[in-house]
Order: sequence, then C-alpha cells, then structure tokens
Amino acid sequence: MPIVADLIDLLNEIAPPELALPDDRNGLSAGSPRQPVKHLVLALDATAEVLNAAPAGALVITHHPRFYQPIRNLTADNFYTPLAALALKKNLALFNAHTNLDIAPDGVNDHLAEIIGLTAPQIVSVTHRCPTYKLTVFAPTAAAEKVSAAIGAAGAGQMGEYRDCCYRVAGRGQFRPSANANPFIGKRGELTSVDEIRLETVVKHFDRPRVEAALRRAHPYEEPAFDFIALDRTENFGLGRVGTLRVETLNTPVKFSALVKHVQKTLGSVGLLFDGDADRRVATAAVWSGSGVAADALTGVDAVIAGEIDYHRAEILRQKNVCLIAAGHAASEWHILEVLRKKIAAAMPTVKITVAEMPRELRGNIGIKNWKRRPESNW
Repeated sequence: MPIVADLIDLLNEIAPPELALPDDRNGLSAGSPRQPVKHLVLALDATAEVLNAAPAGALVITHHPRFYQPIRNLTADNFYTPLAALALKKNLALFNAHTNLDIAPDGVNDHLAEIIGLTAPQIVSVTHRCPTYKLTVFAPTAAAEKVSAAIGAAGAGQMGEYRDCCYRVAGRGQFRPSANANPFIGKRGELTSVDEIRLETVVKHFDRPRVEAALRRAHPYEEPAFDFIALDRTENFGLGRVGTLRVETLNTPVKFSALVKHVQKTLGSVGLLFDGDADRRVATAAVWSGSGVAADALTGVDAVIAGEIDYHRAEILRQKNVCLIAAGHAASEWHILEVLRKKIAAAMPTVKITVAEMPRELRGNIGIKNWKRRPESNW
C-alpha cells in the first residue's frame, strides 16, 4: 500500500518544489510521511467542508496552503483552531502544491491556456531559469540499446517536438577491477578492454534525478561511467501564458463578447467580471490563473483572462487598451484537480481518489444579454 511519502514524491515530480515562489507555503502541513494512503481527496482548499467529508486517515491534497502563516496559538477565537483539531482528530494528512503547480509545465497555467484555446503559448512572467545538461554515458555495445531506451523513457533526449534524441559513437573502454570489485565483464586485478558505445543526449533540469536513476538501473556495470555537463542553454519557467486565440466553435479573430461567453461556459464561472468593447476582435490573449496578474509585463495582447484582477492592475490594462476578464479565482484553477486525478490514478491505481466540488465564489449578473457597446463602468 502506498504511503504519504510516495504521493509526495509523485507530486514533487509533477510540481517540483524548487519552482515555488519565495515565501510560499508548500508541502506536508499535517500527518506523517509514513502514513498509509487508502483514500485521497483533491481540493483547492482544505476547508471545513472538505475536511469533514474526508474519510478518516485520508490524505488531502490541495492547491492552496491551509496554514499560510505560522499558528501562534490554538485559542477558541483562532480561525485555524477547529481546522487543525479536525485534521488531528481524523488523522488526516494535509499536503499542498501552490505556486510550483501554477508554474510547472503541464500545470495550472498551461491547462488554463489549453482550455481557453491559446495556441503555442509562451510564458508571460519568467520566474525561474534552470540549466539544461548534456549527458554522456559509456555502455558495452550489447547493453547500449537498453540504456538508451531507459534514459529516454525517463525524459532524456527531449528537444522541442522531438524525443529520444541522442548521438552514438563506437569505441573501446578499459578498466582494471580491484580485489573488492564485482565486475560484469573481466576479472579482478586484470586489465580489461571492452567494445563500448558512447551515448550523448540532453537532459532537462528537473528530469536529471529520474534519468540518473534509470541509467543506473539499466546499466550492467557496477560503476557506470557517465557525466552531466551544464550547458549555456536554459529552460525558463514562469507564471501566465500568452498566445494566439483559436476557438473551434468561434470565428477568428474572436469577438470579445463571444470570448466572455466562452470563458464563462468553459470555466463554469458564476461571478465573471469583464471590461472591453463587445465588438473588439481578439487575436492574441493571455491567461493568468488565480490572482496577481503581471499587468506591466503584458504588451501586444488584445485580452487578458485571469482569476481575479484588482483595481490598479485593471487600470493599467485599460490604459494599454487590453480587454479584461476576471473569471473567478477558483474557476481559473479548479480544472487542475482532474489533471492531478488522472496522473495519480495512473501511477497508483489502488488509491481511491475523490475530487471535491469547486469552492463557492461570489456570484453576480455578468450582464452579457443586453451588452451592446463598451460599458463605461462595469467593474
């Protein structure tokens, strides 16, 4: 049976903690890493409703941290006291992945861009620049194919739209096993020369541990010869996505009024806010899950779809003549729970997974029906 630590390892592969913003809160906040996991609950927040509904002993994985600030007391008037008490009483483990899941490839922003209909999306605000590595490994000729396949399956050799990229050259290697060695080829104390293949490929920063582990498992040598060399080329990670808007059911470029309805329908927004000319044609759009959209960084876009936009950022975007849609914080992020469910189910099919309902958001009449021209004040 999987334990909490196994799920944490999996989540850390999906959303590496290294990608979290400074001062963010991520990881295990209640329970034990050694706790067995029969039932898993996925939610945006560890609310009282979610914790009450969770089976005793379950692991609750959320996007937002429950205890963002340190709890200085457990007095009756502290909002967190009953939540902490409930988690302890029911022996619940609480884990969250916040900005690292927003930023990660195939994370919240990437899926929001896909849902809205952005093609070839690019990062709006780069938060991390991580090195790419060249991996060189030497393997006996008979084992080269097995080693190459193993490191490729672990993520090595990815270059744009190409996979399993590598270069091979034949040569001869030599070694002398010590008296304490356990050589796959040759004898202790004797100089041995072997026909080998030199494999060279590229490895992304966050794939390196997995690739090295796969290499060691597949390689027949007790001490395989390999090295990782950092390249000048970096891989960028960040928040927000911007790209060309393509919606199959709508004419291109998309009218802003049609885009508002599309966002409301696809994200299930109940309190959507917007600002812009109804007839404005939107060819390029940006998405930003949750809050904190980088208004200053957005240039050359026709519309922005965010979870929420505060007054001052909205004013900056208005001055740039950018149409605005605030779909709701939860509505812009809730879709990631189904993505996580599928990934966890594929890796750990014995764990029963429940996805909590979307949290309740402020509701309002978005006023699309009678919207004919740019409203003077609809925020």
